[in-house]
Amino acid sequence: MTRKSFVGYVVLPALAMTGYLVCLWFFPKFAKEVLHSERGLIEMATALAFLAASCLGWRLLAGTRGAVPGWASAMYGLFSVAALFVALEEVSYGQKILHFQSPGWFAQNNSKRETNLHNMLGNSPSNRMRQVATIGCPVICLILPLIAGFRRGRYQPRHWTYYLLPRMELATLAAITLLLSGLRRFRLLETADIWEHMSEVRELVWGTVAICYVAILSRRLIGQPTTRVSEQSHRAEPGATAYQEAA
Repeated sequence: MTRKSFVGYVVLPALAMTGYLVCLWFFPKFAKEVLHSERGLIEMATALAFLAASCLGWRLLAGTRGAVPGWASAMYGLFSVAALFVALEEVSYGQKILHFQSPGWFAQNNSKRETNLHNMLGNSPSNRMRQVATIGCPVICLILPLIAGFRRGRYQPRHWTYYLLPRMELATLAAITLLLSGLRRFRLLETADIWEHMSEVRELVWGTVAICYVAILSRRLIGQPTTRVSEQSHRAEPGATAYQEAA
């Protein structure tokens, strides 16, 4: 990891997390009213983060078309759609910005009377999505890269890790999500009195991870010398090289 990458992926997240905890401890009223309200900075920043991740995902899909295996392109498309869905859900499809009334069905069945899906069925979709992110983020950004780093052949063209897995760049952000989960679970800062909103901070970190993840893959795959190959040539010439490993 270069010095610039170390500052961006390790130092800045650590400083941001420290600043947030200081604010949480010494300025709980500000944290609750400005940061954690339904239309607060964290909520809006999370929506923007996932929107940016979706846009970068579509760029990655377009920039690697015909130059990566079909299954990888499908994963980039799925990532982009999912990120866009989360961004729209965060702002209730514009309701939190435009302040329009929820249609009758949403008003009756949504736990917050908002125009979104994740607060339906007693917040069950929201809880499921959080469970997937809670487990998936450290697995993809910390555990699998750590394992791959000790094994030969990983991060080489034609291996799935080359197309889908970051190295250890996102380990700090993944560790922060685990820290936030632990703080919320054990309520180590009980006097802050904002635990019902703590999960919103994790969502912002997940959005940041999404941006960084797709940016890392884009840097690795877009603009590198390539030989466009098909799935058939993959089978016919298993030793051929489609990409040069990114620096």
